[in-house]
Amino acid sequence: MDFSSAMRALRNRTKENKMKKQLLAIVAITAICATTASAAVIVGWDNDDAVHYSDNWASTYNDTALNGSTITHGAGIATGYTGGPGATAAMKYTGLASTDMASAVTDNAYLAFTVAASGSDTFDISSIQIADVNMNAASTLMMELRSSVDGFASTLSSNDTTSDAAEGIEEFLTAGITGQTSVDFRIYTYWTVNGGTGTGIHIRDDKTTITDFPDAAGLMSDPMVLVNGTVIPEPATLGMVALFGGGLLFIRRRLML
Repeated sequence: MDFSSAMRALRNRTKENKMKKQLLAIVAITAICATTASAAVIVGWDNDDAVHYSDNWASTYNDTALNGSTITHGAGIATGYTGGPGATAAMKYTGLASTDMASAVTDNAYLAFTVAASGSDTFDISSIQIADVNMNAASTLMMELRSSVDGFASTLSSNDTTSDAAEGIEEFLTAGITGQTSVDFRIYTYWTVNGGTGTGIHIRDDKTTITDFPDAAGLMSDPMVLVNGTVIPEPATLGMVALFGGGLLFIRRRLML
């Protein structure tokens, strides 16, 4: 091999090594992006899509990797209540007779919805937020979030409607809801009242604005219920991204020869 051939071979090996490093970098960046994505709104319900007398409240926004979702309710409550506070409430329910968690479970007094992937992706859920519900210091509506992950056996997070009065938002943290493809949620409700019982549940539109739900800006105009989390692409999707990057490097190499 003459000197010029040796130099050309050396340059080619140098290019190949550089391209291999670039391909490894693409794979690494792809993996990092998949594991460090920040939580965002993945499902949301807007007041504009609420029908006061309907048993089904369809979601307004869904991440592209998720199916649409619908808020329904158990037999322990009913839709259609028109009295009480919040003349512009997004949704009103009545018939609630439960006064503790045990009776709420027995009575099936809950709001329910499902978060499900439309394909093979998985998701993590960090929190669920609801616009203020029955802000009333004399009679406190308790809410406890449970999921199908453990068969609705334990409470993930609870809220009473007076403690969050200043911010107008009920927030439920959902630690442990990770790597899922489908999860059913139930928000059990019951009243604890001084000298009596309440019967209505109002998800109110008059205590919050879009500024209370900054992550929903650009997705909805008047958000009432938000599910916050991260959608994680399936491994095959990540592999396709890496393969695409490798293909680009191969084409570049061919053009440079």
